[in-house]
Amino acid sequence: MRELPEGETVSISTHVEAIAAGGFSTGDGPTHETVQLSLYHTHLPLLCDAGLVEFDEDQKVVTMTTLGKTVHSEILQPSQELLENDDFEPVQ
Repeated sequence: MRELPEGETVSISTHVEAIAAGGFSTGDGPTHETVQLSLYHTHLPLLCDAGLVEFDEDQKVVTMTTLGKTVHSEILQPSQELLENDDFEPVQ
């Protein structure tokens, strides 16, 4: 959900597709069913309770809140940029 613009709604099926397909070229990645179950029962409730997203269960869409966008831009984005930096060396 990191690429979800504030206020824009995106369907759960779009998120499931992106997560299930992302980064698993070996075919050992999660199935659509396991991703969907995990989103519905774990991740979306936590994100909603934290006020980061809103979930419309009837329409099956997620909307990033202002708080969610702030958290992404202030915390998550700099971390992602650090990981993508060629000079980054993880602490061991």
